Amino acid sequence: MDGNAAPTAGGCGFRYGRVSAAPVTATLSIEWTVTWRGSGGTGGTMPAMQSQASSSFVVEQIQVVTR
Repeated sequence: MDGNAAPTAGGCGFRYGRVSAAPVTATLSIEWTVTWRGSGGTGGTMPAMQSQASSSFVVEQIQVVTR
């Protein structure tokens, strides 16, 4: 988690430090790299593929656990 900001390169999390009055939009993307190897010395690399989705939501509640 990188605080109340976008994750650093390679990061995979986001922490909301306060509720939001207006909707926020999260955009998630995954890049797939596939290398394969078969019998008889066959193999190769597939072209890079990417999946992406976005969603808007309002942060209505923040919960905190202290120890």
